[in-house]
Amino acid sequence: TIAHTYGPSCEQFNSMMHRIDALASTLYHSLNRRHGNLVFLVTGDHGTVTVNRTIDVVSLLRDLPVAWGEDALFFVDAIVTRIWASHPRALDVVRSTLLTDPDLFELSEEDKIRLGIRYSHRKFGDMFIACVPHVMFFPNFFNAAYPEKSTHGYGPLSVDNDTIAISTSPFSSAMSSSSQNSMTLLHGELITLLGD
Repeated sequence: TIAHTYGPSCEQFNSMMHRIDALASTLYHSLNRRHGNLVFLVTGDHGTVTVNRTIDVVSLLRDLPVAWGEDALFFVDAIVTRIWASHPRALDVVRSTLLTDPDLFELSEEDKIRLGIRYSHRKFGDMFIACVPHVMFFPNFFNAAYPEKSTHGYGPLSVDNDTIAISTSPFSSAMSSSSQNSMTLLHGELITLLGD
């Protein structure tokens, strides 16, 4: 929450990262002395980007000629809004309004496959509208109190989407040779390290 409040380049964030690094080192050495041959993996689940613009998608959606609760539902995350619709017309209305903003785009089928979120069911939505890097939805489900100075860098267009993984055990050749440590690669690496 420090980076969200003050931004990812602030002194508070850097200080906290140094403290976390020291605690992780202490924990590793303590556990390794007790148990030996320890595999220790530290990772982040997403990157972070500075927020330069916020979009009040809730107000935009509520103003549309859609019977929310009957024709469609929406859920607003920091950088993705998910829409569930009972008929395609509601999705077309959302598209025709939101996609006129150059900072918003709809996740394509290719995006969903690449990100590992293409499912045969509708549990997570019929449509995903995402922000470009450095833009976020505010208010959103997680925060309606104040606009944040940084948000998650997990959008498909974000160069800050990469995660950092540090392990005391060698990574697979796929992870070691990749210039991008995506969550998809990391998930496979965790399965390998932990065993089936």
